[in-house]
Amino acid sequence: MALVKIDRLNLGLPYENCNRLDCRARSNLLKCGACKIALYCGQDHQHQDRPRHKTPCKILKEAREALVKQQNTLAEQPDSPLDDPECIGHFWSVPGTRSFMQTRFGVTQTLLAVRTGEAVDPALDLALKILRLCRGDNQGIQTYVPAMYVGLGRDQEAYDFIKCTAPYPNLHLEDIMSDEYENWDFDFQLSFAVILTLIFAKVLLDVGLLLQIVGDILLNRPDLVDVDDYLPLQEKLGEMVGKSYAKVKAINKYSWPAILRPERYAAAPLGIYGKGTESQAVLAFRESWDRG
Repeated sequence: MALVKIDRLNLGLPYENCNRLDCRARSNLLKCGACKIALYCGQDHQHQDRPRHKTPCKILKEAREALVKQQNTLAEQPDSPLDDPECIGHFWSVPGTRSFMQTRFGVTQTLLAVRTGEAVDPALDLALKILRLCRGDNQGIQTYVPAMYVGLGRDQEAYDFIKCTAPYPNLHLEDIMSDEYENWDFDFQLSFAVILTLIFAKVLLDVGLLLQIVGDILLNRPDLVDVDDYLPLQEKLGEMVGKSYAKVKAINKYSWPAILRPERYAAAPLGIYGKGTESQAVLAFRESWDRG
């Protein structure tokens, strides 16, 4: 069966679209010269959108300029850690690197606040570079990565990343149908459990739609789709969704209500944090649903 991959334009994350809210133009778009993220179909719409775009544009431009300045300062140091292979992976503990890493994290968060494909793409790239420089992940950037992958239609990489942090070495094209996920501990990585459930559900929906348009996971698994009867696959995926859903609910009873009531949890204040608390659900919501 010839499969057609789902277009990034249909994933829910605005992508290749004029930034003015009521415009649906997708062709001949021009990039904002300041933030390098927002797209417009012409100068008229860019000018009309300026009151709304001005503040995030300024914040993003200044954040990127600060990052370039920090990187140049670090690069100009004698024996710069950027050039030392022994320092790569241990930033934060290396003298002079914390401010640089904090600025990188800040730029990533600023990009994610834009909530478009053009912003999530560089945010994901920055997040992965942060993890390369600091494998200890002192700033907790890894919790945002799976949702960014899913928002960009890269579900297989999201699954691989979640499994990598189990911990495993770097993984590629891991078997999503494996039962290993049942033994993964997500007590303090709630957003991972949420995203894993959503990945399983997306694959189940692909199969339920008779594989007319599919995500990247099934595209890489001809052994799953080149069959005469899809019922066993649907039953297996349904079981996986159910178990993963139940695991999330067991970790934190507020998790799924947060997904269903985004208007409440998007701006909810954080209180005392711990396993099972409402604050844990709020934070997981911001790391998963609110970023994808």
